[in-house]
Amino acid sequence: MNKQQFSCDVIIPAAEAHRTLRRAVFSVLESSFVKNVFIVIDAGLETARVAEEIASVDNRIRVLYTGDGNTPAERGVSVARNLGLAAVQSPWTAFLDADDQYDTHYFEAISTFLENLSYTPRMIHTRPFRVQDHEIFDNHPLRFRFEHGSRIVDIEQEPHMVGLSVAAAIFSTSALRTSKTYFLEGAQWSEDADFMVRFLLATQGPIGFVAEAHYLYHVGISSSASADAWRQPQKYVEPFERLYLQWIRLSAPNIPVWLQNILIYELSWYINADRQIFHPSLYLAPEIRQKCASLIKTVAGSLSPQVIENYALTPLSLDRRMMILSCATQRHHSMPVLNQYLISYTSRRYQKGYKYTYFFQDEDLYEEFYTAHKKRIFPFSETWVSHTLYDVEFVKERVVWFDVPVTTAHINHRYIPVSPYHGFPKLPVPHLLNISHPQGTQINTNNGLSIKTVFARLRRKLWHLRHSRKKAKVSSTREKKNPLSLGDATQTSSTTPTTWVYMDRHHRAGDNAEDFYRYARQHRPDIRHLFILSTHSPDWERLQAEGFSLVKSEDNLAFKDAIEHAECLLSSDISDSSLIPHLPSLPLEAPLVFLQHGITQKQMWRWFNSRRIDLLVTSHPAETEAIICPGSSYRLSAPEILEVGMPRHDKLRSLTSVVSHRNILLIAPTWIPHVRNTHDARSFYQWLLRWGYEWVPQELFHPTSQLKPVFFVHPNMEPLLEKIEESLPFPIIFGQELPQYLARAQVVISDSSSILDEGHIIGVHGIIVRQKSLPDPLGFIKTHQKEGFTFVENLYQIPNLLEGLIKTHQRSPHTHQVHEKNHCRKLLESLENRLK
Repeated sequence: MNKQQFSCDVIIPAAEAHRTLRRAVFSVLESSFVKNVFIVIDAGLETARVAEEIASVDNRIRVLYTGDGNTPAERGVSVARNLGLAAVQSPWTAFLDADDQYDTHYFEAISTFLENLSYTPRMIHTRPFRVQDHEIFDNHPLRFRFEHGSRIVDIEQEPHMVGLSVAAAIFSTSALRTSKTYFLEGAQWSEDADFMVRFLLATQGPIGFVAEAHYLYHVGISSSASADAWRQPQKYVEPFERLYLQWIRLSAPNIPVWLQNILIYELSWYINADRQIFHPSLYLAPEIRQKCASLIKTVAGSLSPQVIENYALTPLSLDRRMMILSCATQRHHSMPVLNQYLISYTSRRYQKGYKYTYFFQDEDLYEEFYTAHKKRIFPFSETWVSHTLYDVEFVKERVVWFDVPVTTAHINHRYIPVSPYHGFPKLPVPHLLNISHPQGTQINTNNGLSIKTVFARLRRKLWHLRHSRKKAKVSSTREKKNPLSLGDATQTSSTTPTTWVYMDRHHRAGDNAEDFYRYARQHRPDIRHLFILSTHSPDWERLQAEGFSLVKSEDNLAFKDAIEHAECLLSSDISDSSLIPHLPSLPLEAPLVFLQHGITQKQMWRWFNSRRIDLLVTSHPAETEAIICPGSSYRLSAPEILEVGMPRHDKLRSLTSVVSHRNILLIAPTWIPHVRNTHDARSFYQWLLRWGYEWVPQELFHPTSQLKPVFFVHPNMEPLLEKIEESLPFPIIFGQELPQYLARAQVVISDSSSILDEGHIIGVHGIIVRQKSLPDPLGFIKTHQKEGFTFVENLYQIPNLLEGLIKTHQRSPHTHQVHEKNHCRKLLESLENRLK
């Protein structure tokens, strides 16, 4: 193709985009290859004014409107794009979102790519980059498509090479018009994917990928819109009924593999949504959740089991893959084991026995397990996990533990191989230049692996080789090496002793890790105890003065060294932002002990299942049973539980035993993600006032009041306090102060904090604030209705209850058994037994 022949028209739909429109348009006008720019105004008078102003300085710009005359009609992005499509004149058509932009030389890179072809591909994908806070990130989920540089692809042979963003692509105008592809008007979600699918189904020929053409996708406003979309019930029904099922009908009976990959990709967003503990989907009406589950089953049922098993566009965990597979296999012969083998887990020294799992659908299974000597054995611990989507069970997972290794398994009289987990399927090797083209076409051989790509691959392989050898060397010489300087940790000998690492949160101590560290250091001085904490924490100087061996959380090298040399990691919060990046460095032989920071009285399996937990500390049999019982959604089983109670409850028990007078009204709302993540300090301040001041009778703030209100700030909310300029009109406390105030509390007021449970077990009455209009997705209200808590619909109902509660509520003479024993001692003994 001759360089002068390449030209492109750009369509920019704009709705309330006056803040970003100039940036988007000027990134287009930089290129001489752009012949026309169609700004289609759908909403916003200010946006229209900006567009007309820009159009006055460049005659390539035309401003169109979705309404009659020069008026925006708010008809949606699809209508706006279709109006632009009707006006296109150049051989190529591009769509640019008004809050994004093209990188410099975007069109020049495309033109250079096309110069080497003697034909016109039907479309070209360009490389998307995300821009956030003025930084550019190459973290798009489908970035692997550009790993081999710019090239031509036949998606029939490489069905994973798909793209769903029409903005990060350009289209042959003739192919668009011949296929009569348009945007589905009225579609609120996945309109890009719909356009792309119907275009690919209606056209033939290869597609191009240009790695040097960068599309800059700005995260911010669009991400907020995406979050709002998930709050709308139609989001969980409309895309299935109007798009996904329609794609299946258009392509039936032989759905292309590339389309099946797209369908799995789309389904994965809905699966991931239901796997988030604070996602808006949890608050949908039950009938909408069940409808969504039914639609997922219908779409997944049309897919090929082999395609599901080979899907590699994005990481899809085994349990999620099996949920989709369970729907597809219903059309085929029933398989007793969906994943077709018994998964064996490497036995660790802290585990009791050998763990195996498999996925199944049948209600009743007949199992036989044998050793290498053909001796039949039986599990010493067994359960099964219910994997649900939107409250509907999709597949079950069997979990069995044995004293000796299993080498042979028969399930429903069928032989099932035993093997470690195979891992994520790998992307297939690209079909470089191995596709059919029109007669006489030529493709530049540079579309294969470039020298740069080859060297990049070699560098990665060499790095992994050196890294693996280094880790092996560290593992084999751990006992002989001199201790490393870890923050302020003290070196005690010429050889490295056993190291235990502790952490509450990087910005705050005062939880279970601190209390257990203090006990373990006293009773096991032969162990090197390290505590992770930020130097900016208000607890740093306190612990340093007490003689804690501290490691600075902001010192990444010291932090990583501590984790790499740990033989046990004990943390109260496994989701801490500072800890997560270092968890891959924790040796597999070193258990991650989740101390928790509250009694699990809610359906927290979404959070637990997505994180590494080797040993979980629980406080009493009811809590343990809720986690490990057959049919639970938790993937943890009995050998992974330490029912020893929380270390900080030892302190709480001691304080409670000497308290003679209870005079604290403890207000302790749990942390709210949307409040914590806000950048508006004023909103957070108003939230604090609403909970801790506005409803409280003013006489309680008087120094002579017999009941003193105190507000507990959850550690996840503490960073926001720095943004507040106003002084708070009520006293606040933090983590390390909680036990002494809880021991003196007469009443605890919260929405769903586990502090309610801790108060309950020492005889403190709890008031739970709830809203009838909201469902109870985590099961907190349902659990606590049986425990004698008082429920109110809003905070202003509480004052009328306080006087009666204070007069009538007596401290229970029988505290929960969680306080009957020394929890620190039990935990230490349990770990000593596990780590022998």
